[in-house]
Amino acid sequence: MVIPSGEDEQISNFIAQIFVNNELEQWGLGGTVLVLITVQEGWVIAEPSQKVEKKFLKVEALNRINHFFPGEFQYREAAIERRVEAVLEILDPWFYVLDPPRDLNVFARSPTAEIILFPTAPFLGFMVGVILMAFTSAGKLRASGRFLVCGFLGCVVALATAFLVRQPGGIAPGMLYYSVGLSFAVSALIGGLRPYWFTDTARGRKPGEKIHPPFFGRG
Repeated sequence: MVIPSGEDEQISNFIAQIFVNNELEQWGLGGTVLVLITVQEGWVIAEPSQKVEKKFLKVEALNRINHFFPGEFQYREAAIERRVEAVLEILDPWFYVLDPPRDLNVFARSPTAEIILFPTAPFLGFMVGVILMAFTSAGKLRASGRFLVCGFLGCVVALATAFLVRQPGGIAPGMLYYSVGLSFAVSALIGGLRPYWFTDTARGRKPGEKIHPPFFGRG
């Protein structure tokens, strides 16, 4: 919400009124955050509901919102965007990404997760398919069953990896779709085309073959 100024002494009552009138305390299972942007000062005021209040009471959270880069006031719009980015980092929504400021070259979000996932997704899909077909009973399923089981587990592994490598500010949705889709495709193909990749070998007596006991004696 954009308001003219934050210097008004009644700003706390104004925030409380917004919470009551819009029933913000009951919004969402994970909680609600009201973000006020003042036009005159360029402030970003974040007021969390009780469900997420503890995240905003930490010193690290306050420093993220209050810290300004040198010369950032010259680009007020970019400064406001970075304040909102800080609020998102506190909430840690790993799937949502805010576009970086256009007027100021501020490195707002690390692309480390995207860099890791780009080559890792196909490798994970390949390894999931090989492990399932070589070391589990999934290799005995029909072609359609192998295809679905390998593809599903490939998606699960890709999602778990994305969650582990995520950075503050989230992961670009396109990269997440790429990781899940490619991991599914590679793993499912490994499972569906198992006869072309794996050769079953059996050792021991053939059906109908007689067993010859060892002979011990003197020649």
